[in-house]
Amino acid sequence: MKKEEIFEAALIADSLALAPHWNYDPADIKKTFGTVDQLLKPPAGSYHDGEPAGGQTHYGHQTSLLANCLRQGWDIERFRNDLKTFWENSNAYKDHATKAFLAGEAPASTELAGASRCAAVIALVEEEEEAVKIARDQAGVTHGPSVAQAAEDLVRLAFLLRSGQRMVEAVEKVYGDMSELRRAQEVGALAPNEALGELGRDCSLKSALPSLLYLLLREEPYRETLIANVMAGGDSAARGLPLGALLALSQGDGAVPAAWKAQHPKR
Repeated sequence: MKKEEIFEAALIADSLALAPHWNYDPADIKKTFGTVDQLLKPPAGSYHDGEPAGGQTHYGHQTSLLANCLRQGWDIERFRNDLKTFWENSNAYKDHATKAFLAGEAPASTELAGASRCAAVIALVEEEEEAVKIARDQAGVTHGPSVAQAAEDLVRLAFLLRSGQRMVEAVEKVYGDMSELRRAQEVGALAPNEALGELGRDCSLKSALPSLLYLLLREEPYRETLIANVMAGGDSAARGLPLGALLALSQGDGAVPAAWKAQHPKR
């Protein structure tokens, strides 16, 4: 699969999460949207009101900014300035990490989203150690050290998949001694709604990372995994960006449904 197709797979995963993002009640998601199996316009009054069907969450927009910086040649100051310029001209939702960044505070957030942006790095950077450095650096612009480490681990996982390793083997190699993997494995027999209810649907690494690993370990197709991710609720967009890139790397051409590609503008 080509680099830009992997990147598109990540953004499409973010777009699928757009309408029900941060609804923590799976039953309400089902009642409101049915099964989310297409890219939907966010409802009025929701976190991403104003985005079109096929649009991006604020995470997706930041990931696109990172991708543009990578295409031009990585420069952390350019990325920092591009983020500031974006927020000066955007009405997109500002999370806590963004508000702290704009206020000039030291990055301290422990939410997965800063690592999720490395979906752009996974897709577009071909040399592993360069990718690891960029992933850590970009996370550190807005998030704390634990998120930078999470970004590195996701990149290491991606390069194992590039080398042809199966998903389960690659996940176990990167996360084998970590409690997040043990927690994901412990709920492996549960359905996604139940499993993420046990692991946590929220934005924090302690919840979002094991939830992400659980979804990867299922080794289900891209489409089914991302629908399950969205229907389980919570911070589905932060989980979705790395899920989309990693599943595309693992499953290759044909993984992303053509109908979703047709709904999603190239970015």
